[in-house]
Amino acid sequence: MTIIAVAIRYDEGTVSLRAPSRHNELVALHVGVTKSSDTRGFLTDLGEFLDRRQAADYAFRTGQITSLRSPPNLTSEDLW
Repeated sequence: MTIIAVAIRYDEGTVSLRAPSRHNELVALHVGVTKSSDTRGFLTDLGEFLDRRQAADYAFRTGQITSLRSPPNLTSEDLW
């Protein structure tokens, strides 16, 4: 598996944008839309949602990254 997109998971569902997008771009697309609390994270190429901490562990294990800018959480800047 490879991390391929930034994502935000709401109670209502998950929205995502493929690399090299950033979470703030995803938020901007949904301005004015009332949503429940959110969890920011990433999607893998298999469609699995990983929160920032899970994604950091995964990216290290798969060799996608060698360091983190904001440990223990993964940011899109760490990947692309």
